[in-house]
Amino acid sequence: MNTTQLTELILEYKPNQLIMADALYLKAFTKYKIDRKIFNVYLARVTKKGTIERVQRGIYYRVIDTKLGKTRPNLYKETITLYTQDYKGFFGYETILNQLGLRDEMPRKLTIYTNNFKKSKSIDQNITLKRIHQDLNKDNIKYFEILYMLKDINKKSIDYSDLYPKLAEYILKNDLHFETFFDYMDGFNDKVLHHFIPLKKELSHKSA
Repeated sequence: MNTTQLTELILEYKPNQLIMADALYLKAFTKYKIDRKIFNVYLARVTKKGTIERVQRGIYYRVIDTKLGKTRPNLYKETITLYTQDYKGFFGYETILNQLGLRDEMPRKLTIYTNNFKKSKSIDQNITLKRIHQDLNKDNIKYFEILYMLKDINKKSIDYSDLYPKLAEYILKNDLHFETFFDYMDGFNDKVLHHFIPLKKELSHKSA
């Protein structure tokens, strides 16, 4: 492998699309069986050349030169796309409360739960990524979304008497099954479990 071949892999990304170094290395290794240290050398070279620019450690984007200078990605938009598409992650409780109709405005600061990187970090002042260890897919992501929401909320952030009816509607709307939540409960504390008593009552009432 050489810098030209690495550049060809980079050009598969759209302009301004965020590029995870780990994901790019996986592509390079799959195609060229390159050692990670050598890959890092080539990555530094294409960065110095201006093919990509570093956002922060392990995160880059493909640069496009224009008459007005080099383009910059919309970090907010690109981060959401990168970490939530294809069931890679889900939003934190602040966003879910908005979706449930319990908050009038979208939060200025987003939390995204994902297993698509090694450790929790902030992309900028508006987006925080939190690492989870569960494998996500289309069948379980909504369950984990709700479980983590119940883990993080408190009485200061929401009136529970308003929460349970809205959450029951959300569960029914998404065709989720009450019993299935307990299949994914491992690792969640009693605080989360206690929410399911009033939630069960609301689901029974709305299903009657």
